Amino acid sequence: MNTYIYSQEVVHIKERDFDGFIFPKEFAIWGFPPSSNRYTLNENEVKLAEDVLQANIKNICFQILNRKHSKSYSKRFMKKYIRQYVGYVSDDGHVIIKIILYRLSKDEIKYDIKSDIFWKQFTEDVVQVYDGGYSYGSIYIDLTNKDILEVNINGMA
Repeated sequence: MNTYIYSQEVVHIKERDFDGFIFPKEFAIWGFPPSSNRYTLNENEVKLAEDVLQANIKNICFQILNRKHSKSYSKRFMKKYIRQYVGYVSDDGHVIIKIILYRLSKDEIKYDIKSDIFWKQFTEDVVQVYDGGYSYGSIYIDLTNKDILEVNINGMA
């Protein structure tokens, strides 16, 4: 019988420009056992990934919203996303981080954000949304090369 670490091992990280949760390599996502290439990120690696994201923020926002915005608008827009971080090691040894983005609605910000129940949903499992438009997506970053690999937004044609 396999034993997997559950939500008590998820680490909450909050900085000025982002708020998120780091999932350890042993964490079973959506009930599936962890893959052998999973990697536990540390806080410095998450901060590095966020630096890469910030350096590319105008391009990322353009991909999400399909129009150009200023860097200050882009930073404010991206700050509204709660992040979940899952680490992997690629076949060539690069550390890859998947950042799952969940944009808070006005009601969640106004009513739910101070609730423990609201935050618990981000530590129990990786949030999965079908469709969701620009309110949900993911970004893959190669931490070794400090490159954005992929930006995915659900429900965008």
